[in-house]
Amino acid sequence: MQVKRIVTTSLIAILILLSLTMIPTPVVPVSSDATPTSVHPRREGSPAQGEDPTLVLPVTEDEPVYEFFPDTNYKSNTFKGGLFVGKSIGGNISRSWLKFNLSTVPTEFGFTEARLRLHLNEEWNASADEPIAVYTTSNDSWSDDKITWANAPDFDTDPLDVIDSPAAPDMFKAKNWYEWDITQAVREAISTDKILTLVVALADEASASTECWKYFTEKEYDSFNASQIVLTYNTASATDLAVDGRHTGETAIDYVQDTTPTFSWDFTDDDPSDQQTGYEVELWDNEYFNGTRLWHSESQTETVAVSTATSGGSNYHPFGVHDEIRLQMKIPSTLVPRNGVVDRIYFGAADTGTAVLKDLVVTMATVPSDDPLTTDFEANFETANPVVVLNRETYEVSVLDGKLAIDLENRFWVSNRSALLIEVRLTNNTGDIIKLERSNTGPGTVAGIVGTGAYTTHTASYAVDRTYVMWFEYSTTDVLMRSTNSNVFPFGTAVGCSGIVQMKYDRSLFDGTGIIDRLYFDSVYSAGNVTFENFTVSLLETPLEGPLQNDSAANYGGATPVKVIDQHFYTIHNIGHAVVLDVENIFEYTGTHDLLVEIKWDALVSGRMTIRTITTDKASRYWDVYILPSIRVIGNDSLGYSMSVEFEHVETSVTYTGTPLTNSTSYAWRVRVRDTSGIWSDWVTQSFRVFIVPGPEWEGPVADPNPVTVGETVTVAINVTHPLGINAVYIEFDGANHTMSGSGDTYTYSWEPDAAGTISYTIYMESNAGTWSTVHGSIQVNEATGIIPTSGIADWVKNNVLIVAAVIGVLIVIIIIVKKRK
Repeated sequence: MQVKRIVTTSLIAILILLSLTMIPTPVVPVSSDATPTSVHPRREGSPAQGEDPTLVLPVTEDEPVYEFFPDTNYKSNTFKGGLFVGKSIGGNISRSWLKFNLSTVPTEFGFTEARLRLHLNEEWNASADEPIAVYTTSNDSWSDDKITWANAPDFDTDPLDVIDSPAAPDMFKAKNWYEWDITQAVREAISTDKILTLVVALADEASASTECWKYFTEKEYDSFNASQIVLTYNTASATDLAVDGRHTGETAIDYVQDTTPTFSWDFTDDDPSDQQTGYEVELWDNEYFNGTRLWHSESQTETVAVSTATSGGSNYHPFGVHDEIRLQMKIPSTLVPRNGVVDRIYFGAADTGTAVLKDLVVTMATVPSDDPLTTDFEANFETANPVVVLNRETYEVSVLDGKLAIDLENRFWVSNRSALLIEVRLTNNTGDIIKLERSNTGPGTVAGIVGTGAYTTHTASYAVDRTYVMWFEYSTTDVLMRSTNSNVFPFGTAVGCSGIVQMKYDRSLFDGTGIIDRLYFDSVYSAGNVTFENFTVSLLETPLEGPLQNDSAANYGGATPVKVIDQHFYTIHNIGHAVVLDVENIFEYTGTHDLLVEIKWDALVSGRMTIRTITTDKASRYWDVYILPSIRVIGNDSLGYSMSVEFEHVETSVTYTGTPLTNSTSYAWRVRVRDTSGIWSDWVTQSFRVFIVPGPEWEGPVADPNPVTVGETVTVAINVTHPLGINAVYIEFDGANHTMSGSGDTYTYSWEPDAAGTISYTIYMESNAGTWSTVHGSIQVNEATGIIPTSGIADWVKNNVLIVAAVIGVLIVIIIIVKKRK
């Protein structure tokens, strides 16, 4: 009896131990009362989807030197072209010196090649050709009105490039252009003082034959054939266009479900360091972009009228003739609306259509006087060096909303303290005739000529009062406008002395936010470019309220400054009444606090500039500067520096904000982007249709089995259909989504739960039209039961190892007791 009791007791204990793994929980039924929604699942990724342009830089100074007359300067000599290179009958050597100002080229300009182009005007002896080389020097101190053989600087002995072929019949031939590769020298000049000196000379002066005398074209002889540097570059592009994430080639692009969709793109450039600084998006009513533009969006710019007077009707010049034309238009300072970088010029158009302009060259220059233009094209530039802002073999431009837009490929700073001269040259317009609106009165003037040879002539056939209807689009944002006052801090202090200047601008002054690309200060007086040693510029948003104090660290307000320029030697250029700081694009101004600009240097090496200042309660400054090696001045006041800011605009999507689009209607949109050099890409287009359709229909889902035990396989199945087909079905649970396998209309997903409890899941169904439906469900997961499935024995033992050990121990004790009783 006692043994039976022991056995019975032991069995009860075993059953109690086993029961610990068998506690049931309520079964929760599957929910299937979902309705179509626009909710999307979380995804790891999204579906994937002629001529190289050039920038021409004309020579700034050019002059020959001659060994036979070592102290002679040839500034006034343009004989046979003006620039001699070679060896005379008597064995005397001649070289030509060229200087280029590269200050208009941004430091980060991503050019692929730089070539020096020289026009050979005449030869002394056409049969005497010798290799000609190009050299460089870091000494840019010479000037074309003073340089001689005797005082010319030393230059590198290793040539940048040599033209030495073909040896026969002609290595050189008059009336042709010749090119030398100077890419590395240009890169170095742009990254330092942005002045490049080149020397053109015989490659082997000692052994060269006599009479190998060449006459290249000097700018005083013929500015059109003068020496130039040509930079070849790749433009950026917009890629991977999408409408609400729908790409070309996908069925969904014809079934856009939102009447106010989002347009998106990627910025692509061969230069990995390049970034997008601007964008322009247009929506049209047809894929040919020749109907109605329905909507337009672009990065932050400001378009300001120059003149809108139209008395006098319209004019055929310069885009209304199928012929050569050279036209200059002068805008007096009184018409220049404000200072800033002009990115685009709009002309009022009296016609519609598309002009196709051949060999288009647009040049701009700020000139000192407002005097009317004369018929002497070259004299009209006065003392200014013109800047080529657009140079294209073929330039196609359409009239849009009554305006014809010319995109500038080179940033150009305009100042309302100087007149602006714009020159347009082209050899033909093979497209539509586009007349421009104008007034036939001042204050503007024009000078021009039309017909064969007009493209390269130096003399206009007329010079008259005429003011074109025109607008400037600025890429810079004014922070403080100029006044008549100026100050020598920080760019006009004493040579050899150190200093720090902080400038604080109230956040209310900023019409925009973003990554700061450049800072521009309105300059008054300039004695050459300014070079500093150990020069830094830092930016921060300071929480400090009120004016700056006499404590540079306290002025940070607890914020950490970001160094955007940090150079051992740094040269600041005056680009025409403006000082530009080309900063590293790493600081984003959010407008949360006031902007603090800190400029610090160990020594001013050379040069001097003063910049405009304004007394205002919206700005202040602090300085700690040595004005002489033994005199230090520290102070603060409510003086602000006249400053403009250029922001980067890196956003690559924009939401349509116009009148809601019409269902069952096709549209087309296009986008172009601007890189850090200010150059616009070509338009990239995409067509789409707004066609609103419902989401997928479904039956289910069904989870089998449900409930399920830990470690057991469960399968969720659902039937999904849509007239346009199903793109994908996803199931999401435990914070992750998984693609369900499809067979016909049935989609399944199987897995083995590893923990007891309730699994809530969501199934997302996407049609080929990009529409979505969702349904929710849940599965009850129980701990394993006492009846252990064969397939789950190993897992059950693993998960219940302590219980199994206890049971075995009890059985052993029973066996021992029974044996002893016997």
